[in-house]
Amino acid sequence: MKKNAEILLILLFASLTTLLVGCGDGITDISNIKVVFPDTGKVSYFNNVQPFLNQRCAYSGCHSDFNLAGGRSMSSYFRLFESANLGLVIPNNAYSSVLYQVVNGTNNHLYRLNLPIANQNQINGIQKWIDQGAADN
Repeated sequence: MKKNAEILLILLFASLTTLLVGCGDGITDISNIKVVFPDTGKVSYFNNVQPFLNQRCAYSGCHSDFNLAGGRSMSSYFRLFESANLGLVIPNNAYSSVLYQVVNGTNNHLYRLNLPIANQNQINGIQKWIDQGAADN
């Protein structure tokens, strides 16, 4: 019984450590980010949104298929809409979408407090993509 309690404590500690460290800075200097969203027209999931997510969210140690920080993966279009991510993207409603809230800073992301997640072009691009219906294009 004592051995089981020790193992449980070790697993709990390891899980908490992974949560606190796993979703680190990634890229803290957003001035060099090359993902640029179009100012006009349709936003492309393939050309704009997924590259942004890969760079800012879906990398190893955060919301990748292997780490699932917060139980969420953002590694593909399908993963954005699976049951574990309900509310992450609500097509045609950026303001209610958790992804937009985190990107624009109105919903504090546990691991990025005080760190900008996106520049204004990217915030606008994520909003536009969601408000345009969040298409897999």
